[in-house]
Amino acid sequence: KLEECVDVTTVKLRGSNDEIFKAKLLAVDDPTDEDVLAEAKQYACNILVNASKIVVEYDNNGKEEDSYGRKLVWLFADDELLQNQLVLEGYASVNSLYDTYEYTATLQDSEILAKKEKIGIWKEKVEPTKEPVAEEKKEKNFFQSLIDNVLGMIAKFIDDILEKILNLVEDML
Repeated sequence: KLEECVDVTTVKLRGSNDEIFKAKLLAVDDPTDEDVLAEAKQYACNILVNASKIVVEYDNNGKEEDSYGRKLVWLFADDELLQNQLVLEGYASVNSLYDTYEYTATLQDSEILAKKEKIGIWKEKVEPTKEPVAEEKKEKNFFQSLIDNVLGMIAKFIDDILEKILNLVEDML
């Protein structure tokens, strides 16, 4: 059950055990444009408020929480992936491409479509040159997987360090 929309990609939910927790939507980023940001938050909140069923799904990449203690989730509202709805409407961009997530290819295809339509955050952006790739799903060889894993670990390490620096600066202020 929805308790609060914090921003476009962060919500407070009440689980079936009555526990309240913060959840961060996997693989998407909020818009940086302030006008689109407000519209995107309202869009996401309307979907969640009007949903008769909200389902949380965890990814199998091994990380269940971020350093802020938010649960990293795929969020479904009435059986529709919220992340995909946000990307399709140009209200979020795909991130975390250094990790292998369950719905990344779907989100990438939706972002390509949103860019082609020039909606939301893509209104002023150039046409994408790539075509949707979800149907192709190429197998990675051992070295590609190894490099992806190493790059993912490096990116996570850098992200954690930057987050700790930010927390220290905030504590000093």
